[in-house]
Amino acid sequence: MGVSNELLEHNLDSAAEATALVDWSGGEGVFIAEGTWNGATITLQIRVSPAGNFISMGSTGALTADGAVAFTAPAGVQLRAIASVATPTSVLASILKVPTNN
Repeated sequence: MGVSNELLEHNLDSAAEATALVDWSGGEGVFIAEGTWNGATITLQIRVSPAGNFISMGSTGALTADGAVAFTAPAGVQLRAIASVATPTSVLASILKVPTNN
């Protein structure tokens, strides 16, 4: 399982990549997915505690075609993108931090 800090890009046609995680520092982000979907749904999920379960970030965090979704998540959580319904042929999913203007 790979863990990254506020940037995750992985291809969801690989079982190993489907377990990649982002340690989130809090704030706004963008979830982007694009590729060959093969009927799959890609969902942005959040886990609040290390031993907890992943849960969906809501219906706006589920994509069935190329797209992008803005989200806000608190500090100290883990995020991941996961495929369901079908196995995508090749979908690149990215979770990106939106920089703040200070």
